[in-house]
Amino acid sequence: MTRPFFDFAIDSWLNLFLSAAPALFNIAIFIYVLFFVKRSSLSDVFLFFLFTLIMWRFQEVVLQICVSQESAEDWYRMFAFSTNFIGATGLHFVLLLTHGERWKLRNPYIFILYFPTFLFSMFFLCNMDYMRFERTENWGWVYTPIHPGSIAGFVLIGLQA
Repeated sequence: MTRPFFDFAIDSWLNLFLSAAPALFNIAIFIYVLFFVKRSSLSDVFLFFLFTLIMWRFQEVVLQICVSQESAEDWYRMFAFSTNFIGATGLHFVLLLTHGERWKLRNPYIFILYFPTFLFSMFFLCNMDYMRFERTENWGWVYTPIHPGSIAGFVLIGLQA
């Protein structure tokens, strides 16, 4: 039996627009920085940070319009890799903004910054955790981590932010 991937229903266009508005705003900033700002390490890391924010917002929009739990789980996993990196890319951007040259991409500490999030993402994408999704009226499907590895990963992401 195949799992429904595009199992969507839109209950409120206003809620959908309000959820998608931050993503659209971030896309506009992304396009502006990409085409009109001089390329540097700071702008490159900022673009990566914006990309993770855009994917996170699209994940939230899709989880609002998913009808079935199976569809919500599939979409959550698809967007999870980019959304897990929000903390690491945000911290990298702030460190580069405040400390400049010491936090460029060739810095060996960048590995320490990104590697734990990469490991957690691989753990998550390999379906080694247990997912619990609950349907809420206002937010659609909400993921609650119940596996100790998932909880530790989310604590790591929170500490980075």
